[in-house]
Amino acid sequence: MHETTETELKWLHNFLPYIAELFSDKKEDIGFDHCIRAMNIARYIATLENADKDMAALLCLLSKFSIKEIESVLPLLDKDEKFKKTFCKNFNEFILQVNISNLEVKVAHDAICLEAMGAIGIVRHFYRGASENLPLKLLIKNFGEKIEKLRASIRTETAQKMSVERQNFITVFLNRLKGETVWENL
Repeated sequence: MHETTETELKWLHNFLPYIAELFSDKKEDIGFDHCIRAMNIARYIATLENADKDMAALLCLLSKFSIKEIESVLPLLDKDEKFKKTFCKNFNEFILQVNISNLEVKVAHDAICLEAMGAIGIVRHFYRGASENLPLKLLIKNFGEKIEKLRASIRTETAQKMSVERQNFITVFLNRLKGETVWENL
């Protein structure tokens, strides 16, 4: 595996400020930081799966935007027209989740699943549930089910291997939570 050079990521460093600005207008709890984490996971998986790292990264980075929003920033992307056209085709396949056969789309999908299975994904789930005043036992149950669905939907070998470690961490965490909540009903 080779090191990523600064010139290899120049397009990304130049493009990020435009994406950060787009996110500033969004009112979602899954925002810029989430997409950056997913993008970094995608670049790692793409390297090991021999996929186009830039394509997979961009799919993750722009995953929370509409086609119209993407069309407004795509001209600012320092990539050739062929890359942009391929990105639009892959993005439609990625967002619609139909016939995901393209490797870069699989990588982006897996990266977003793995990000949700990380420690910050756990915090986000419980924070959102607490803000909606949901009972802790329900949140624990829902999170366990969510993780099972995410893990079952992972499509690349690299992400499958990565998901095992995350699943083990989550299982220990949820079992600990369940154990601590046993005393609530006595």
